[in-house]
Amino acid sequence: MTKDEMQRYLNQQAQDGKSQDEAMRRLMEVLGLNYPSIDNKKKGDE
Repeated sequence: MTKDEMQRYLNQQAQDGKSQDEAMRRLMEVLGLNYPSIDNKKKGDE
């Protein structure tokens, strides 16, 4: 997917009333990307 195609996708999501965060998450899903999970445990807390 090119940069222009991604921009068109985000523009369409905005026109459909999606929030920026939701639009980005949907784009990531289309691209097959995962948002990294954050491990809040500190070493030694186990």
